[in-house]
Amino acid sequence: MIPCLLLACVAMVVLGSNAINLQTGAATHFATSANKSVEGANAAFMLVAGVSAAEEHCLVVSAGTVLLDSCSQAVAAGDGRELWSFLGGGQLMHLASKKCASETRTALAMAECGASPAWKMLPNGQVQVGGKCLSQLGVGAGTENVAIRAAAIATSGANAAHAAAAAVDTDDATFWASRPGDAGPVVLTVDLGEKRIISLMKISWEFPAQSFVVSSSLDGEHWTEVFSTTVNMVKASRIPFGRHARAVRVEMRKPHPVDGTLSGQAVYGIRSLSLLAPRLAVTLEDCATASQTKDARDKYFASQVSDFDPVAADSLRAEVPALAAAKAFLSAALSEVVGVYRKLPGCQSDQAFTAKSAHAVGLLTAGPQSSSLLTTSGRSGRGDKADMNGIDEADVKVLLASARSAIVAVRDALM
Repeated sequence: MIPCLLLACVAMVVLGSNAINLQTGAATHFATSANKSVEGANAAFMLVAGVSAAEEHCLVVSAGTVLLDSCSQAVAAGDGRELWSFLGGGQLMHLASKKCASETRTALAMAECGASPAWKMLPNGQVQVGGKCLSQLGVGAGTENVAIRAAAIATSGANAAHAAAAAVDTDDATFWASRPGDAGPVVLTVDLGEKRIISLMKISWEFPAQSFVVSSSLDGEHWTEVFSTTVNMVKASRIPFGRHARAVRVEMRKPHPVDGTLSGQAVYGIRSLSLLAPRLAVTLEDCATASQTKDARDKYFASQVSDFDPVAADSLRAEVPALAAAKAFLSAALSEVVGVYRKLPGCQSDQAFTAKSAHAVGLLTAGPQSSSLLTTSGRSGRGDKADMNGIDEADVKVLLASARSAIVAVRDALM
């Protein structure tokens, strides 16, 4: 059974690294100069923000929420999240959802177009509805790790030095650990104290869980499952969110067969847990007040779109279930390989196996003179990007690295 299992894993790793195209397909999408005015009702355009940022940001609708996001990333998503149009009555309609931007005190929400107010593009670059103008609330553009300021609590702890707070303190020298021998379920909860739009969750495991569930809550009492797995075989997890949350919890149900033990006892541990959210929130405020901002956050420019074809992105998304199934199969096969490896007579120690795996993943996550895939930087960067079209390139690379490491370890043990 061993050779067949190994051949299956090798085949998947080779095919995975050579056949899976992880480039984010972009829909055919051509825009004119950002300063060109929108001509006529129903013309499609992007609202490019004037706010100071490392890259252009556009007004988009994601998970039913209006926010600023990278224009290039929005276009690459291929779902029209960045496309708007003025209706005959002046309503600002989001083309993908067919809903219109509506005023709710100082916030912006999406509602049925029939009852939505009229908007105007002012000559000074402001976008007005009623007596207020579109602006942004927050320090600056980009993303931030909102878990840094959060309260963390766990149902199990090893000691004061490895308390739950160590999982969110951004100090790589510390980590949270459960009480050795506590096989679970063990729950780590992170309460933000306010609702934020979470785009991506990242977990750097010290003692990983093979089976765990991630849930979110808007009130700290009622929970919705976001992600679950029973075959986690990596020490770095990236979990796309795309939703509002006040609190997030990780329920660990089964320890990793090799990395989830300490002196023969089951243990869970998280070195760092990050929750990435946009630093700016869309708001409405007095036009004169908004115009006093120093970073032009109240200015928007209509960039007309001459063509939009979602077919390419739709075709790519149609392949996502197959990729998800392949990842699940590879994780399950890798779990079986590790289980068999530990029973092989004369094989190397678990410590040696763990070192091989850690080295392989380390080359991806913290290579010299390269950006870490697990960075907790407050500003957005490639490592902070969530999945696009359901494909998370970093997540796939880490899984493939772990699979290669496991296969090499077993091969060496059999030689």
